[in-house]
Amino acid sequence: MSVRVLLVSSLPPPEGGISTWTCVALASPLAEEFEIRVLDTAPPDKQGVSAERIFRPVRAVAAVRVLLRAVWLFLWFRPHVVHVNTPYAWAFVRDGAVCWLAWLFRVRSLLHFHGSLFPDFVESLGPWARKIIWATLERCSLLVALESKTSNYLRSGIRRARVVELPNPIAMEAFSGVPPVRRGSDRPVEILYVGWVVESKGIRELLEAVEGNPGVRLSLLGPEEPEFLQKIEPLLQRLGDRVVRMGACPYERVIEAFAQSDIHVLPSHVEAFPFVVLEAMAAGRPVVATDVGAISEMVRDGVDGFVVPPRETSALAERLSQLAVDEDLRVRMGANGKVRVEENYSVSVVLGRLAEFYRELAED
Repeated sequence: MSVRVLLVSSLPPPEGGISTWTCVALASPLAEEFEIRVLDTAPPDKQGVSAERIFRPVRAVAAVRVLLRAVWLFLWFRPHVVHVNTPYAWAFVRDGAVCWLAWLFRVRSLLHFHGSLFPDFVESLGPWARKIIWATLERCSLLVALESKTSNYLRSGIRRARVVELPNPIAMEAFSGVPPVRRGSDRPVEILYVGWVVESKGIRELLEAVEGNPGVRLSLLGPEEPEFLQKIEPLLQRLGDRVVRMGACPYERVIEAFAQSDIHVLPSHVEAFPFVVLEAMAAGRPVVATDVGAISEMVRDGVDGFVVPPRETSALAERLSQLAVDEDLRVRMGANGKVRVEENYSVSVVLGRLAEFYRELAED
């Protein structure tokens, strides 16, 4: 029997963690073994960059359309398994409703949390909202968390649904042409940041850390928030050509940027499961990142890179300096990280486990 899977998930544009996950899954053997239909949940109004998760009427209308299409797919496609990728927050109203539809249609459902702040989100709500959320989770067959904080929280309140941890997968093939960390060059040590250029990503602390390390150069690759750029303009002017603003780039250019870099940095104040950390490790680059979300579970401090407290410029500057002056350390940590990704986060390993979940749910 061919197992039919309804994948409720976002597709690009815009680019993001969930849409990247979807593309990786659809390009993997998972799409060959299972008959997968994607119900696209990408927001219709995504413009520019924003770190805010606020209610928007246009997205509410889009959510209703998603639910109507879900009903149609339950009737026409008749899936054996429904896999819902959720960023929670306001999207959980829509995603939770899909889980209730699966329960009504007697279809086994898998709810996949793409974030580490779900416990904080639930606890910030009123008692009735929390009861509705827990009732929704009880209707699911399998709950999938990216990291231990969320999985432990789910296990503490769930009686029926099974809870598992499953990291995001990384396609190692994309980085096969990236050379190891360079040796013996006279040019400045190249530090790369990939992501939104916004306050919550720790860009201000990063610029201050670079200012205190004259032997390095920083590249900022990603879409920029104009209001934030105005705030950091004095810092950017002081650093001059030691900071290269690349803006948003196609993925091929991101791979090239990894190849030209020596160190990858992610100084975020808040993260979930930042895919870019795995990409940097797959490229063989040592990582300096803050201890938020699942980062400390991804990067072994002192082995694959360094994990520092968020918002602490001095700690960030110290670790960047340590890597900048020690070529052997950069090479060793980069090699360690690449092996770690191959063994724990590769597509074959992660999506192989997901395939087992699909088969188990379809047989129940």
